[in-house]
Amino acid sequence: MQNLDTSVIRIGEQTKLSISYNFKKGGAFVWPNFNDTIISGVEIIERTKVDSIKTKDIITISQQFTITAFDSGNYYLPPIVFNETQKTEGLILKVKTIGL
Repeated sequence: MQNLDTSVIRIGEQTKLSISYNFKKGGAFVWPNFNDTIISGVEIIERTKVDSIKTKDIITISQQFTITAFDSGNYYLPPIVFNETQKTEGLILKVKTIGL
């Protein structure tokens, strides 16, 4: 699962992008490794450590990012692919200009 606290911000405002997914114990997956941006134009301001919660058969992995953008427009955050059968849905972040 991938979601935004709010999908509409003004230039320079921040929102939180949360990523979490449930995996079967022992299953193979790749967790995303972002550098300074999620995609071109959407910058990472801060990130939490990757967290995990284990139950008998499932591991839930999660991480949160504080993001922003400095140009107006609609930014498509593509699905995150964890393995051949598991991925998130894509999201749209709308960035509006600042009214004077």
